[in-house]
Amino acid sequence: MTKLIDVPVSQEQRAYPRKEINWQTAIKGTDHGEALPAEAINISVQGVLLTTSVSFQIKQKLSIMIKAHHLNNQLIIYAIAEVKHVIKRKSDYHIGLQFKKIQPLAKKFIYRFVENSI
Repeated sequence: MTKLIDVPVSQEQRAYPRKEINWQTAIKGTDHGEALPAEAINISVQGVLLTTSVSFQIKQKLSIMIKAHHLNNQLIIYAIAEVKHVIKRKSDYHIGLQFKKIQPLAKKFIYRFVENSI
């Protein structure tokens, strides 16, 4: 008889580690005309999770700007990202984005930030 091994729910099975953040973000290139404010709540080198008052379509491409900061390090990250998932919450939406185009310096910053090497 085979026994199944329980994996704790808190243990993530991700290819890239994520780190919790609270960074101001703007979403551009939408039907709303102007940049929409959002907040980045976690990030990895592969993508970012935003909270915003507006929903988006799965596979929609968005231009985003993230005001990244950690200790004395600051960087404005510009990226094109694709919507991978949308979660409706009581008063907002969580939008999971996968980076499609991002500056090499920004990717390096995110990698070092998530790995705690800066």
